[in-house]
Amino acid sequence: MMEGENGNDRSGGGGRNRRRWWKAYTAELDRLVEGENSNDGSGGLKGSHLINWSIVTKPKEEGGLGISRLQVTNQALLSKWLWRYHSEPNSLWRRLIHIKYKGKHPGDLPSNISSSSSKAPWRSIINNIDWFKSNQGWNLNNGDQISFWYSNWSPEGCLSTAYPRLFALSIDKESSIKDVWNSNNNQWEITFRRKLNDRELSTWQKILENLPIPRTNRGPSKPTWIPDSKKLFSIASAKSCISHQPDRPVANPRVKLLELIWKTHVPMKIKFFMWCLVQRKLNTMEVIQQRMPNTLLQPNWCVLCKKDSETGAHLFLYCDRVKPLWSLLHRSLNFAPISDDFEAMFSFFLSLNQSLPKHKVVLCGLIAILWGNWCSRDPTLKNYSAATIALNLNAFCN
Repeated sequence: MMEGENGNDRSGGGGRNRRRWWKAYTAELDRLVEGENSNDGSGGLKGSHLINWSIVTKPKEEGGLGISRLQVTNQALLSKWLWRYHSEPNSLWRRLIHIKYKGKHPGDLPSNISSSSSKAPWRSIINNIDWFKSNQGWNLNNGDQISFWYSNWSPEGCLSTAYPRLFALSIDKESSIKDVWNSNNNQWEITFRRKLNDRELSTWQKILENLPIPRTNRGPSKPTWIPDSKKLFSIASAKSCISHQPDRPVANPRVKLLELIWKTHVPMKIKFFMWCLVQRKLNTMEVIQQRMPNTLLQPNWCVLCKKDSETGAHLFLYCDRVKPLWSLLHRSLNFAPISDDFEAMFSFFLSLNQSLPKHKVVLCGLIAILWGNWCSRDPTLKNYSAATIALNLNAFCN
């Protein structure tokens, strides 16, 4: 989804206008989608929505569905060109970019674009250059494509940023690793403007001890992608990296529960149902009434027992038509009774050891009862009547 550039547009500000249009376009699409799917209707569109779009677009590891925003996807796709610039050094397009814009040092991504080149597609691509550099590393090899001071190749990252004092004293600021490595005596040959004092010399020696050693017989340097375990760039890993929230709660029980549900061997639509249940966003009468406070729902009782109000806890846990199913599962699989509380039930889910076959069966049985209760609200689904559910559950347990 690269930002379009029309070569026929000869107006001076055409490139800037197109970039502004594209950013506004993706932002407006995100706003419309958010309004279509958020529970507050902030996008100005009518309708009753299950879950806020900001939750839906979170990664699964943070309790969302992993659906990307358009702006995140666009940034990831543009960043792929930066990766290709390093990984395709002999490509014609890469040589043209290098000749036209030129990097400042080995391993640099050309970013020296004059204001008169406002229509250049490369200008749109390098908008993500700082984010990309912070996540891109190098496979050293002979070091011909890597700057000693500027590139992100050492354990400390860019040496020019980690040690600004030594960088300022260095004379060989633009040299590649291959230029400053003497393969005959396996020594670094960095020249400074003056003799280093004791403190600076101690720091410099510690740096040299931790630096990777170039291998001149292994060919040219190769880029690596730090966020990926295989060190290869992909759109999925880039989107995950862009969307990552560093302050997310690691020990959130709800997130752990959803992670457990995504790994169960049940159909995807049932996993999505469980995701909505954990979020407390299923359309029971209680939830619908809360979303439409100006509308009086009559009747608002449970469609199964037609006695009490249809809350989530009543429908799934202590309705008279549901309790026998829990008792049957409890007797057949011999586990502790389910409490009349969602939090206690979800805590029981987390207590199950999924490495044990019996616990896997128990978890699937629990999910089957919850799904069956939900489907039994629809009179057109005859296979989900209370009697049919009990019969199937009995066969499942046996």
